[in-house]
Amino acid sequence: QRGTRAMSTCSVPASCLVTFAAALALLSAAFSIQISEAVTSIVLNGNAVLLTGAPSLSGRSPLNVTYDRDAQMISLNFADPVPPGIWELYASFTARINTRLSGVFRVASPPGSPPHLDSIIIATYFQPTDARKAFPCWDEPAMKATFDLTLTVPADLLALSNSPEVSRKLITHSSSSKNQSAARVEVRFARTPPMSTYLLAFVIGRFDQPLKTVDENGINIRVYTPPGRRHEGSFSLGIANKTLTHFGKLFGTNYPLSKIDLVLSSVAMENWGLVLFHEPSLLASKDTPEALRAFVATTVIHELAHQWFGNLVSPAWWSDLWLNEGFATWLSYNELDAIRPGLIDSRSWFVSTELLSAMSDDALEASHPVEADVHRPEDTAEVFDSISYGKGAALVGMLHDWLGRENFFAGLRNYIRRHRFGNAATSDLWKALQETLNDRPAGEPSIAEVMHDWTTRKSFPVIFASIETDESGCTLRLRQSRYRLPGADRLHDRWLWRIPIVIATQDGDVIRRVMTRSRMTIQLPNCGWAMLNPNATGFYRTSYPRSLMTELLREAVRGGIRPSGRLLLLDDVFAMHAADRVWAEDPLHAVHVLRHDSSLQVWTNMLNHLYEMGGAVPMSDTKAFNNWQRYVHDLCLTRLRARNSSGFERVRATCLDYAGDRNVENWAVKAFPRWLHGTRPETISPDLWSVVCRIAAGGSSGGIGVSHFWQLLSVLNRTQSIARREEIIGCLGAFEDKKRPEVEKRLISLALGPELQASEVLCLVDGLSSRSVWRLLTRHWTAIARRFEGPYMLKRLINGLAFRSTSGIRRVRRFFRSHSAVGVQDAVRRQIERIRLAAERVGKDRVEMRVLVNRVLVRLLNLSKFPNEMISGLSTNEIDDILNEPDNLPESAIDREEEDLLEALFKKIPDEEAELLELEQLVSEIEDTAASKSVTKATEYYVGKLQSFMENHPSVQRDLATSTPREIDSLLRYFYGSLRKRNGEYFAPATLICIRAALYRHFMSTRRINILTDDAFYASNTTLKSMGRIFIARGGRARHFQSIEPFRALHARQRGTRAMSTCSVPASCLVTFAAALALLSAAFSIQIPEAVTSIVLNGNAVLLTGAPSLSGRSPLNVTYDRDAQMISLNFADPVPPGIWELYASFTARINTRLSGVFRVASPPGSPPHLDSTIIATYFQPTDARKAFPCWDEPAMKATFDLTLTVPADLLALSNSPEVSRKVITHSSSSKNQSAARVEVRFARTPPMSTYLLAFVIGRFDQPLKTVDENGINIRVYTPPGRRHEGSFSLGIANKTLTHFGKLFGTNYPLSKIDLVSLPDFPSVAMENWGLVLFHEPSLLASKDTPEALRAFVATTVIHELAHQWFGNLVSPAWWSDLWLNEGFATWLSYNELDAIRPGLIDSRSWFVSTELLSAMSDDALEASHPVEADVHRPEDTAEVFDSISYGKGAALVGMLHDWLGRENFFAGLRNYIHRHRFGNAATSDLWKALQETLNDRPAGEPSIAEVMHDWTTRKSFPVIFASIETDESGCTLRLRQSRYRLPGADRLHDRWLWRIPIVIATQDGDVIRRVMTRSRMTIQLPNCGWAMLNPNATGFYRTSYPRSLMTELLREAVRGGIRPSGRLLLLDDVYAMHAADRVWAEDPLHAVHVLRHDSSLQVWTNMLNHLKEIGSAVPVNNKKALKNWQRYVYNLCLTRLRAHNSVGLKSLLTTCLASVGDRNVKNWAVKAFPRWLHGTRPETISPDLWSVVCRIAAGGSSGGIGVSHFWQLLSVLNRTQSIARREEIIGCLGAFEDKKRPEVEKRLISLALGPELQASEVLCLVDGLSSRSVWRLLTRHWTAIARRFEGPYMLKRLINGLAFRSTSGIRRVRRFFRSHSAVGIQDAVRRQIERLSRGSGASWKGPGGDASFG
Repeated sequence: QRGTRAMSTCSVPASCLVTFAAALALLSAAFSIQISEAVTSIVLNGNAVLLTGAPSLSGRSPLNVTYDRDAQMISLNFADPVPPGIWELYASFTARINTRLSGVFRVASPPGSPPHLDSIIIATYFQPTDARKAFPCWDEPAMKATFDLTLTVPADLLALSNSPEVSRKLITHSSSSKNQSAARVEVRFARTPPMSTYLLAFVIGRFDQPLKTVDENGINIRVYTPPGRRHEGSFSLGIANKTLTHFGKLFGTNYPLSKIDLVLSSVAMENWGLVLFHEPSLLASKDTPEALRAFVATTVIHELAHQWFGNLVSPAWWSDLWLNEGFATWLSYNELDAIRPGLIDSRSWFVSTELLSAMSDDALEASHPVEADVHRPEDTAEVFDSISYGKGAALVGMLHDWLGRENFFAGLRNYIRRHRFGNAATSDLWKALQETLNDRPAGEPSIAEVMHDWTTRKSFPVIFASIETDESGCTLRLRQSRYRLPGADRLHDRWLWRIPIVIATQDGDVIRRVMTRSRMTIQLPNCGWAMLNPNATGFYRTSYPRSLMTELLREAVRGGIRPSGRLLLLDDVFAMHAADRVWAEDPLHAVHVLRHDSSLQVWTNMLNHLYEMGGAVPMSDTKAFNNWQRYVHDLCLTRLRARNSSGFERVRATCLDYAGDRNVENWAVKAFPRWLHGTRPETISPDLWSVVCRIAAGGSSGGIGVSHFWQLLSVLNRTQSIARREEIIGCLGAFEDKKRPEVEKRLISLALGPELQASEVLCLVDGLSSRSVWRLLTRHWTAIARRFEGPYMLKRLINGLAFRSTSGIRRVRRFFRSHSAVGVQDAVRRQIERIRLAAERVGKDRVEMRVLVNRVLVRLLNLSKFPNEMISGLSTNEIDDILNEPDNLPESAIDREEEDLLEALFKKIPDEEAELLELEQLVSEIEDTAASKSVTKATEYYVGKLQSFMENHPSVQRDLATSTPREIDSLLRYFYGSLRKRNGEYFAPATLICIRAALYRHFMSTRRINILTDDAFYASNTTLKSMGRIFIARGGRARHFQSIEPFRALHARQRGTRAMSTCSVPASCLVTFAAALALLSAAFSIQIPEAVTSIVLNGNAVLLTGAPSLSGRSPLNVTYDRDAQMISLNFADPVPPGIWELYASFTARINTRLSGVFRVASPPGSPPHLDSTIIATYFQPTDARKAFPCWDEPAMKATFDLTLTVPADLLALSNSPEVSRKVITHSSSSKNQSAARVEVRFARTPPMSTYLLAFVIGRFDQPLKTVDENGINIRVYTPPGRRHEGSFSLGIANKTLTHFGKLFGTNYPLSKIDLVSLPDFPSVAMENWGLVLFHEPSLLASKDTPEALRAFVATTVIHELAHQWFGNLVSPAWWSDLWLNEGFATWLSYNELDAIRPGLIDSRSWFVSTELLSAMSDDALEASHPVEADVHRPEDTAEVFDSISYGKGAALVGMLHDWLGRENFFAGLRNYIHRHRFGNAATSDLWKALQETLNDRPAGEPSIAEVMHDWTTRKSFPVIFASIETDESGCTLRLRQSRYRLPGADRLHDRWLWRIPIVIATQDGDVIRRVMTRSRMTIQLPNCGWAMLNPNATGFYRTSYPRSLMTELLREAVRGGIRPSGRLLLLDDVYAMHAADRVWAEDPLHAVHVLRHDSSLQVWTNMLNHLKEIGSAVPVNNKKALKNWQRYVYNLCLTRLRAHNSVGLKSLLTTCLASVGDRNVKNWAVKAFPRWLHGTRPETISPDLWSVVCRIAAGGSSGGIGVSHFWQLLSVLNRTQSIARREEIIGCLGAFEDKKRPEVEKRLISLALGPELQASEVLCLVDGLSSRSVWRLLTRHWTAIARRFEGPYMLKRLINGLAFRSTSGIRRVRRFFRSHSAVGIQDAVRRQIERLSRGSGASWKGPGGDASFG
C-alpha cells in the first residue's frame, strides 16, 4: 500500500509554532530528506492540514500542491525532476486544535476544579495515523526520524515533550504582573532519537509540582498530577522506577532517553519519554481499592514496556501491531510480581482479563488473525482490539512457557539489540528467538513453523483428552480440532495447529510436547489424572470426559491446581457447553464443586456464566425463575460466610442483588448517603463502595428515590477527582430503572452535552441498559460519532448492545448498514455475531434450563448442608442417590442452627499441618458443642467402626503418627467410601465432624506416645530438653501438656553454676489488672538428664506464692539470688532423670518504666472517651524474668500458650492468634463494660526465646489489614481516630513479608503478624514474633509526613520484619552474637528498601550516613568493643545494643554481600536459615553456611571464616593508604594498610592486620576485586588514570589518598562519576584523616569547596556536621576570626540554597543559615511561627521545613518570638494527641532556654521530671536543650531520672547530649559517673568521656599555624 510514495524513508526534524488564541494554530515544519532517485513529486501525509505559502525544497518551489483527502495525502508537484540527494524541505501550514481526543486536542478541567486552578490542557494523541492531523509528515511506523520541537506557550503554563527542555525564551510580555497568561515563551526541546511519527507528543497545561526520582541508571522519572493531587502519584512513581530498572536488566538494553514523564491527559499513550494517562490509570490514593491499584500498576508497566516494544523497536507496519501490544500486555502481568510483589494474583488476573476475553472474541467468525491485513488508514484502528492485545499476549506467554524463561529473554535481547531504533516484522522475532535455542528435542519444529499457525489464522484449537488403561499402563490420548461455535462456517474445520502442550499429572510430573498432528498419544509415567494447560499458558481449550473432569475438580478443591488453572478448567466446560459439546448440567456441576473456591477471578467467571445461563430461564415460569434466583442466592451466600477480599465482597453483593436479596438492597440504601457525601466508614472497603449506589438506585420500585438523582448531579458538579466523578456518573445510569421521563431526558443531555468529558460519557453508558444505549445510538448517531471521533470509545458503546432476540439482531444489522464510522466495522460485526449466538442459545437452553432448575438445582440446594469435602466431585447421579435416600441417615438429626455451628467448626480445621494445640482445642470445642445425645450416640457407633477399620489396616495405623491433617482427611474419605460401598451407610454432617475429631484425637495421642517413648529421639541430645506451654490454671491443676521439643545447647562460659545447662520453658500467665500486683501461674514440662537436688530459674522482682509442685513433689525451700536474678527450688531428695511437670504461682509487678510488663497512659490530648491505659511488654534482652519465673536466655527456646484476663471492652493481642474468649465476670451495668472481665486464650507459639513473648492490652482503632500472597494476615493497630496513618506501614509490611520469604527461601512461619502503635516505648520498636510493637512515630505516617520520616518508618518496619527471620526464626546462641540479629536486620532494612518501596530515598547513601559513619566514629574510640562482644552478666547484655552491633554489624553484612556476590550470599543465607530454623546459631554457623555455597572463588583466596574472624573479634578497623605510581610498564596502584588510630589512643594493637575484601573503581569504568591479606599490596592497573577504593562504601575501612589523587577524585565526583554514597565516604575519609592528624585542615576545607554544589542531602549533612566541629575551634574572643568563619559558612549554604534542592536539603541549609545568624531566615521563621503553632500550614512550605520553624524562631537570647509563646506552646501541647506533633512541639520548647528566664528553665525541669510527658517525649525535650542544661538536669535530679528511665536506651541518649569542650568539664563528668551509674550505660559513659576529651583537644590548623578564615 506504499507503492506510490516518492521516498521510502526520510528523516523529519520538525519545528512547530503554536498559538492558542484561536482554534486554528499557525505552524511551520522543516524536513531533511534523502531522495534515492529522480522524482517529479513528493508525497506527504496530511489530514485537515492546509499548507500556507509556497513550500521550499532547498530553494525550489513546487509547481503546485494537490490534496487527496480520502487517501490523506499531500503532493508537492515539481516542473523539473528533483535529482537524488539530500534536500531541505520547508513548509508552513495550519492545523486545527480539536476537542475529539485525537491529533492535537484540548481538554478542559473537570467542572469541580477550583477557579484558580481551572485551565485548558492541550495534548496530543497521534496513534495510529493522527500525526498527519497536526503537521504534514510521512506518517507510517517505519518512517522513523529525529524530531526537534519548539512550542510557543503562555508563560504560566507547563510545556512538556518527548525530550527535555533545552531553552526557554520570552517573546511577548504581559502588561500586568498578575496576568501571566498574556505573556508568551518559546520553549525548545532537545532532539529525539529516531522514532515513528505517532510517538511524537507534547502537552501544555497547569499541573502540580511533579513527583520525581532518578532510577539506578540516572533516568529522571517524573509524575505530573492535577493541582492538589500530587500525593496520588506516589504509587505510579514507585512502579515506574522499578519497571525501568527491571526492564533494562531483563532486555539487556537500558531505557535510551534521559527522562520519562508520566502525565495526566484524557487518553493513555506510550509516547517516548512522555507517557500520557487517563487519570484513573495513573493516580492511586490510600483509599484506592487493591484491584484499581493493580490496574494502575499494570497500566504503567504496560506503557513502559512500550518504550522497548513499540518505541525502541517499532513494527514495520500496522499488521505487526501485536509485537507492540501483545508484548506490553503480557509483560504488564507476567512481570508484575517482580516489580510489585503481592499486589494481586497476576496470573489468574491475566487469564480472566485478557486470555478468556481474547478467546471469546477469537471464537467469533468476525475475528481476524494476529497478523492482520491493514491497507487503508482507517483499517489501522480496527486492529486495536482484544486479538492484538489479549491473544497477542497469550501467544507471547505460550512462547515463554515453551522455550523457557532463559531462552525466551535471551532471544528478546537479540531481537531488541538487532532492531533498536529501527523496525521489525514478526519473522524477525522468530529468527532472533530461534538463534538462542541449542538444546531443543530432535525433530521439534522451528519456532517459525509452530507460530505461523497461530499468527496467520483466526480462531484456535480445542484438544479432546482421555486416559485409557491397559496392561502396559495408562495412555493419554489427545485429539485436536478447531473450536467452533454453533452456526459458524465449517470451511476451516480441518485446520491443524502445532501446539506446544503442557501436561501435569497426579504424581506431580510435568510433560512437555509439541502436538503437530490431529492425534497424539502419550504414555503416562503413572496412572491417575492428567491435566493439559495447568497454568493456562496455552491459547487452546481442553475437553475432558466426565470421569476425568470429576477427578480434576476434586484436585482443584484439594488445592492441587492453581487459580489460573481452575479458572481455565471452569471456563473450558462452559465453552464446551456454548459449543454444544456438553449439557448444561456439566458446567453447573463444576460450579457446585468449586463453590468454596477462594479465587476472586474464578468466582467472577463463574457468576458471569451463571448470569448468561440465567437469561435462558423463562420469567413466565415463576417456579423455575424463583428456583434459579434461590440457587444463585444460596451459592453466593455460602461464600459470604467465608473470609473474603474486598473485591470478593463487591462481586458477591452484586450477585445477591441479582438474586433479589432485600437485605443487600436495604444495606445499600442505608449506606448511600455516606457514599453520596464521601463520609465513608472504614468498615466498608472502597471496593464495596463502588456498588453501593448502583444497588441502591436500581429497580423501578424500592431503593432510593428520584430526588437523589438530582442530588447526585449537584455533587458531580462540585467534584474534581476523575475517579470519583466516574463513580458518580456510573451510578446515574442506574436511575433509568425508575422510568421517569425527566431522568431519561437528563441522562441523554449529559451524554451529548459539554458537562461530561468524553471518557466520562462511557461510564454513564456503562450504567445504562442495552435498550437505552440503543436509543442513544440510533436517535443521536451524528452527535455521538462527532463527539467520539476515535474508534475506541465508539467500540465501547457498540459492545453495550446485548439483545437476545432475532428481531434485535435485524434492527442492529439494518442500522449499521447505513451508519458507520472509521474503525468500528469489525466491532459491529462481532457484536452482531454475539447477539445472534445469545439469541440462539436462549432458544436452545430454554427447555433444558427449565428441567434443570426445577429438578437438579433444588437438590443441590438441599445438599449444600453437606460438608464440601464429602460431595465435591460427585456426579449428579451420585448426588441424586444420596438425596433420594434420606432414611439411610443415622438417627442423629439436629436442628439447623447447631448443624451450622458444627460446619463452622469443621471449616476451622486447617488444610496444612497445624499446631497440636489447635487440633486438640478444636476437638474439645466439637465435643462440647455436639452435646446432643443423638449425635454423640451416632458418633460413638461410627468411631467404633473407625477403630475396627484401622485395626484391619495396620499400615494406616503405623503411618498415622506422622500424618498431616490433610492426610487424615484423605483417610477419612477412604473410610467413608469403604463404609458406603459395603453397608450403604451415610453420615449427617455433625456425625461426620465428630468422627473426624475422634480421628484427630487418635492421631494426637499416637503422636505423643511415639515422641515420649522414642529413645533414639534423645540419644543424640545429651543436654536437657523440655517442653511446656502457658496454660489456664484452674484450681491449681495443670491441663493438656503437649509435645516435647529438642533444643540446642548454650554457651557454657557464664552458666556454670546452673543446675541445668539448658531447658525450654513454656509458661502460662493469668493476669488481673485490678491492682498493681498481678496474680499469675505458670506450668513447665521439663526433662532432667541426671539426678539434681535443685532447679534454678531466672526471676527478677518475681515472688513465688505458695509451694511450687514438681509432679506432686514440693521443694524443701525456695531461695532468691537478687544480684544474679535467680530462683532456686531446693529438694530434700535428688530428683531422678525423666520428664517432670513443674507448677508455680507467683506475683509480678506491672510498672511504668517501659520494661517487663508496663503500663502506658494515652497522651494528654486524647479525647476523654478514648483515654485509656495500655498494658504492653518489653522483654528484650533479659526482662521476661520480670514477668514470670523462666529460663530467660535466648537459646532456651520453648513453645508458649498464653491466657490473659482482661476488661471486656479492651483489645488483647499476643504472638499467636486468639483461639477462645470466655466471660468470667459480668458487669452490673451495660454502660460499664470495663467492669466485665474475659479470659482470652491464644494459640500455641512456635519454639522461641523468652524475650520474644509479648502481649498488649488496650483500646485501639479498627485494624488496617491485608493478607499477603502466602495467606499471612497482616494487621496494623493505631490509636483511635488515626487509622488512616497506618496505611503506609501496612503496604510496606505486606511487600516485605513476601519479598523476604522469597529472598530467604523460607516463608514467614506464623499465620499472622500485628504491627501495634504505642504512645510511649523504650525504643523505636520491638520485633516480638507475630506482635511487633512500635513507638508511634516509627509506624504512623500521614500524607503530610515528610519524605525522610516516611523513609524512617519504612526502614523501621522492614528492620523489625527482618527480625522475624534473623532473631526469631534463627536466634543467637548467646548475646555475644547479637550482631546476627541487629546487623542483618539493619542492613536488610536499607539494602532491600528499593526492592520493597522503590524511589523513596537514596537508601545506600542514607545507610552510609546513618549507620556506617556513625559506627566508624564509635569504633575508632578506645571504649569500643568487638562485634562479637563478651557478655557475662545480665546487665552486660544491654551494653551491646549500640552502633557496633547495629551499624558495624550491618556494614560487615554488606561487605560480605559485596564480596561474595548477591547470588552466593543469599544462597548461603538460605542454607543458614534452613539449617537453624526454630533453633539457635553462632557466628561460626553463618560462616559455614556461606562457605558451602562458594564453588567459583579464586585459588588461594582465604575462607570466609579466616577473612571475617579479624572483623568480628576485634574492635577498630583499618585505613588503606593508596597511591598510583607510573613507570615504563604502566600504572601501579600501591596499597598499605594500618589500624586507624586517633591521637592519644593505645598503640598496643597498631600491628593488627585485617584480611580486607577491597573493591577498586578505575577511570575507565573497570572494577577490580581483591582480598588484601598482607600489610602491603600492589595492583597493576589496566590503564593509567585515577583509581578509587571502596567506591560504593561497601567496605568497613577508610582510605587515604595523596593530594593529587584526591583532587582527581573530587573532580570526578563533581562530574557525577561517583555515586552519592562514594562521595559521602570520600568526604568523611578526608575529615577522618585530619582527625587522626594525617592531613592539615586545609584538605577537608578544600574538599568542601569542591563539593559545594553537591545535590546529596547526606553529603551536605556530613559536610555541615564537620564544619560545625571545625567552627567550635574558632576562638569566641577573636571577633574577626569568628565573623569570617560565620561569613564562610553563610556563603557556602546560601550558594547551595539558591539551586534546586530537595526538601530535606532545603531544611538543612535553612537551619545552617539560622545557626550563623542570618536575619532573613530568622524573620521568616518568626512570621511562619503562628501557623506552625496552630497547625494551619500552607502547602508552599514543606513539612520538612516546618520542623525547624519553631527552633529558629525561638532560638537566641534576643530577637525572635517572645516568652509568651512558650506558654502558648504548652497550652497547644496539652490539647495535642498525635505523638509526632507532640514531639515536634516538645522539641521546640527547649529552644526557649536561650531566653534565660528563670520561670522557663524551672518549667522545663518540671516537664522533664513530672508526669505530663511520656518517657520518650522527655528525650525530645532534652534533645532541644543545651549541653549545660542537660548536665544540670542529670546531676541535680539523677535519682529521679534513673528511676524514670530504667532502660539503658533512653539514659544513653541523655548521656550523649553532653558536649563539654573544656578539661574541667570533662573532669566533672568523669567524677560524677564514678559515683552515679545505672545498668547498661557504663560503655556509653566511657565513650562519651572519650569523645569529650578528643573534642577539647581539637586543633584545626593549616600549614602556617592556626587556621584563618577570611
